[in-house]
Amino acid sequence: MMITRQFQIFLASILFMASVCGAQEFSIYTRVYEESDGKVAKNPICRSHTILHANRGYDFISELGQVTISDFGSRRVTVLHGSRKLATSFSFDDLEQQIEKAHQSAEKFLKEPIQQTGFNTELASDFIRFQLQPEFQEVYDSDRKYLTLTSDILTYEASCAPPPAAKTLDTYLRFTDWTAQVNYVLISQAMLPGPRLQLNRVLKSKEVLPVQIVLTMHIGRGVKLRAEHQYQWELEKTERQMIHDWDTQLENPTTKYVSLKEFQEILIQEQRTATRPTTTR
Repeated sequence: MMITRQFQIFLASILFMASVCGAQEFSIYTRVYEESDGKVAKNPICRSHTILHANRGYDFISELGQVTISDFGSRRVTVLHGSRKLATSFSFDDLEQQIEKAHQSAEKFLKEPIQQTGFNTELASDFIRFQLQPEFQEVYDSDRKYLTLTSDILTYEASCAPPPAAKTLDTYLRFTDWTAQVNYVLISQAMLPGPRLQLNRVLKSKEVLPVQIVLTMHIGRGVKLRAEHQYQWELEKTERQMIHDWDTQLENPTTKYVSLKEFQEILIQEQRTATRPTTTR
């Protein structure tokens, strides 16, 4: 099973999900590294700057050039591609409906798998079945606060720390659940949110926040990603300015709002153009 660059960015995105809680304000800066051949990567492949403010989560991914704004009061998600002055918006209800349709399509595939030359039906079925009903072997070292969730498909390893307050953990995990679903809808070839939701449930049971998460895929060529989280419990002036700039751009008449489908098609085409092979290296 081939792992595309877009799917790689998705795997990175499910490592650095972060969210808001009520009147609390904090931010998380995350770097994601891809490790290969047993070597520790020095340069990140993806960066996320997540700002939590006024019951909203602003997730900015510089590699994608876009910010995803989850408004938990109005139950809406808005995605802004700043340089293109392009935006889309959809409700949490729309999100849940799309996830349900994806589950139905996955279950249909398991009943009527594709049979074609060069397609590993058994591997694909195992992967889909795992997404629908992820099962892990759990090991937790309470002294080191180190969690391992192992399966034949993928493994999570999380270095954890106690949260500054119980409410912070509850709200963080509640909204990372939503972010897992948002990522599935936004990113083509993304996994269903089930595996990340299961990780969140275990984090909740252990009452810890993840500081570093390593995700290892055991299918295809295999991918190993390491996400390092830096929590900051007070917002800086520059972060408040970023929020102001994004909100202002969303209200600007020059920003074009399109359907989610059109938004995805434009960004996929942009990515293909950016990664098109050239004669020089």
